[in-house]
Amino acid sequence: MRFRAPDPAENEVLSKILAALRTFDGQATGRLCRELLGPEPADRHRFEALLGGLVKAGLALVKPDTFEKDGKTINFERAFLTPPGRAAKDATGVALREAAEIAPRGPRKRGKPADRSKQSGRPSKTEEKRPAAVADPALAETLRQWRKQEAKRRGVPAFRILTNATLEAIAATRPRDGAALLRIAGIGPKIAATYGEVLLKMCR
Repeated sequence: MRFRAPDPAENEVLSKILAALRTFDGQATGRLCRELLGPEPADRHRFEALLGGLVKAGLALVKPDTFEKDGKTINFERAFLTPPGRAAKDATGVALREAAEIAPRGPRKRGKPADRSKQSGRPSKTEEKRPAAVADPALAETLRQWRKQEAKRRGVPAFRILTNATLEAIAATRPRDGAALLRIAGIGPKIAATYGEVLLKMCR
């Protein structure tokens, strides 16, 4: 597989992705794509190619997450900056797969689905089979009750406070400090600043 350097237009979008994640880490990739490029399938294709370049360069990572809507579990992904990504001034060093070159606007050609796990940072099937830490039932229930009360107080859906996946991850890992809390998928600087103290208190 050959790689190429981003062109000026791609470098501009790469820098915007880094800047957006510095402002709010852990953003949903779909929303980030819509805000920076647009809602069309071709926009998503271009965005995933660029985000894959950031992942390959070690500047970002992508983690799966879920939320509940109308009784259904919705799967999506969040993008996070790595420590090198937070320290990077720009997208220098990012290389893009030639096969994943940004395509022109328009309908995408149908073909054999590509394995996106490697370029998006999504766990492979082998990795997904690895046993995960088991959530503490008592702590999970405490977190759910707190989330319910906080959502009611703010007048927002519960998943806007914490998604089920994030809640379960907190109950499984029981973070003891801010650094450990930030390593959990779905917890970015904004959530940590708003709820970090109370979450750590419940975990202790």
